[in-house]
Amino acid sequence: MKREKVQRLIDWSVRVGIAVFLLLLLMFVIGLFGIHNNGRRAKRTKALAHAQQVHLALMVYAFDYDGKFPSSPIHSNAAYRQLFDQKFQDERIFFVPGCAWHKAMPDGRTKPDNDVGDPPDYVQGLAVGENHWAYQSGLTNEAKGNLPIVMDAFSDHVGVYADDPDERGGVWEGETAIVVRVDGSAKLEKLAADLRVYEKAGGKKVDIFSKEYGTIRQNY
Repeated sequence: MKREKVQRLIDWSVRVGIAVFLLLLLMFVIGLFGIHNNGRRAKRTKALAHAQQVHLALMVYAFDYDGKFPSSPIHSNAAYRQLFDQKFQDERIFFVPGCAWHKAMPDGRTKPDNDVGDPPDYVQGLAVGENHWAYQSGLTNEAKGNLPIVMDAFSDHVGVYADDPDERGGVWEGETAIVVRVDGSAKLEKLAADLRVYEKAGGKKVDIFSKEYGTIRQNY
């Protein structure tokens, strides 16, 4: 009888030990998941803040140029490059870790070199692969406040994102995209099933990067 009690005690101890081990393992997995989620959230928050800084630089520029934002017939890098002056020469706010467009940077670099060159043209600023942000050229500070002006880089198709983070336009798990409007409002916009951003206008859903919404597809 005594031996049976000892065996039951041993069996109970083993079961408790297994339960404790499984509980600790579960807590470890949950902790890793939480750290991963917090890291992604921090990354999005930082990128959103940088997009707002780009918008602020655009507003400062417009104040000095009769309300006009910088424009270029080439691409967004050339337009953004006009923001550089003696006071502002920071390429870091145009960089978003993980963006596939950055893979085009020369010499195996993984970050902008923060060397914009000399005035007045700063031709070394935002070289190939150094800019993440797409841009709506041709607007002024008097344009409709809801028009998008700074946004996460698209795929190779303007207005369309990708659901693969390793591809161009693959932003934020293919679920949301950062969009800053002319009025300075900025948020993560939910992507539709076709990886576009829609908004209700005139009683129907409209692609916010379309002419129907009022957006001119130019120099993204």
